[in-house]
Amino acid sequence: MALASAELQHKPKRWVLAGLPPLELQQTLPEVHPLKLRLLYNRGLTDPETIRRHHELSFDDLHDPLLMPAMERAVERLSRAVRGGELIVIYGDFDADGVTGSAILERALGAVGARTRSYIPKRLEEGYGLHAAAIELLAAEGAKIIITIDCGITSAAEVRRARELGVDTIVCDHHKLPELLPEALALLHPGMGGYPFPQLCAAGVCFKLAQALLAAHGLPIDPQDLTDYAAVGTLADMVPLSGENRVLVRHGLDKLRRRPSLGLAAMMELAGIERQRLTCSDVSFTLAPHINASGRLDDAGLAFQLMVTADESSAAELAARLRLLNEERQRLTQEVLAAAREQVRAADPDQLAYVVGGEGWPPGVVGLVAGKLVEDTGRPAFVAELGPDVCRGSARGVAGFDLVEAMTACSQLLLRFGGHPRAAGFTLARSAFPEFSEAIVRAANAKLTGQDLEPIISIDSELKMRHLNWDIHRVIQEVGPFGVGNPTPTFLIRGVRVLDARCTPRDHLRMKFKSDDGQTIDAFGFGLGHCSRWLAERSYVDLVFEMSSSQFKGYEALELRVRDLREAVPAAPANDSAPVARTS
Repeated sequence: MALASAELQHKPKRWVLAGLPPLELQQTLPEVHPLKLRLLYNRGLTDPETIRRHHELSFDDLHDPLLMPAMERAVERLSRAVRGGELIVIYGDFDADGVTGSAILERALGAVGARTRSYIPKRLEEGYGLHAAAIELLAAEGAKIIITIDCGITSAAEVRRARELGVDTIVCDHHKLPELLPEALALLHPGMGGYPFPQLCAAGVCFKLAQALLAAHGLPIDPQDLTDYAAVGTLADMVPLSGENRVLVRHGLDKLRRRPSLGLAAMMELAGIERQRLTCSDVSFTLAPHINASGRLDDAGLAFQLMVTADESSAAELAARLRLLNEERQRLTQEVLAAAREQVRAADPDQLAYVVGGEGWPPGVVGLVAGKLVEDTGRPAFVAELGPDVCRGSARGVAGFDLVEAMTACSQLLLRFGGHPRAAGFTLARSAFPEFSEAIVRAANAKLTGQDLEPIISIDSELKMRHLNWDIHRVIQEVGPFGVGNPTPTFLIRGVRVLDARCTPRDHLRMKFKSDDGQTIDAFGFGLGHCSRWLAERSYVDLVFEMSSSQFKGYEALELRVRDLREAVPAAPANDSAPVARTS
């Protein structure tokens, strides 16, 4: 269990090397590069025609938005509001999915001439979701329609209150469906009514609504102009990169590289992202955290304004504010993480989940801390700010343990909860926190075993140092975009000599390795700074890595992103690894 760099002793994960595709499939597809075939097979693609067409990601492959139940009703009601000049409120969540979904609808509704007003609840004051007080405020301002984005599917009472006030509700959500659905005018949820692709995020649902609305009004605006927002929301919310999500991300990345919206362009420039070399990781781990920072520490309305601004000076100013907020978010996360790790260290080592909390912990960073604890321990983590009367927290989980299911079993202790099986939020009375903690630990101990939590790293293929070239890099990139459901490929190299290993000030690791045939390559390991001393004591190691590239003074070079290391062990039998037969 990893708790602090100074205490870490490097212990490799269990490495699992994937097998070869069936010989019949290899013989059926001789035109497909053998490494590409293996990567696609490892990701569950077994149909030859699907594999042949994998690189084809046409915008026309998106499903008809009218296949989503209630879509026609939503479009008809919005169109009537446009004709009548009624006020439409875009009520978005405060994370990147909600903010980008809000931006998509702001752009689409503006294009059809709607009168709109945005509303994003403040995390620190209101918390997550649709709130009756906000509904009453918006109704008093004259709102006739509220569109909820990334929330609302569990808000039966709040939707009922809106109806009492003469306000129609359209829900755009993708969270786990509750037993009691709200009686909204339209529920737009990819998991309802047999929609062909149930794994859209909220921004994806908003994109489908925008598609249908723009088509109904016959406007020349191209929905592809909204794919940059959809790609950011999709990658930030970590939904599977298959089906429609893969199409949206591929086209969205192209737009981000070529002609992003003004606000996203300003944020990328300030964050140091080179647009032409933009990757999914840049969006997930640099761009999205900057967007999220405003909602975590201040007002997510800042990020929304950045998304929709048409003024260059405003975009630069808003991007700078988000940059400062993200730096503050990083500092606070480290402070809370250190305190949370102390509580984990003091807990029973046999418990299979951790519930920790502290007074003054910013609610906006507890989800990040929960994620770090899961990385540390391999066990579900619930992290909460302990307020005087109410606790607000976030949970992150592991395979085999449904967070929402676990909280449903002790729902009598909670004021609010919801989310996904492996990422959720909760609110409860301070007095109930000890009992809630005990209930969660009992549930985890009953559901999980120590073997379930053993960290495993899956390896796509074994390579030799001679395979590390730009041709192979290109083949790997053809399998992207990478993310949940289509992870970045990982590879194994055995028996390389350690030439250098240096810990950076941020606890990362810079390395250089040499093969027996004299080839050398640079490598980088995020969060592996503690391994520098371990490496210094070893001559030869095996590596699990992702193939990447780095650029310095205009020169681009291949670089390994090391995921794990172990002392060199004898090579496995030849049939355990797939040779890379050609580099084309």
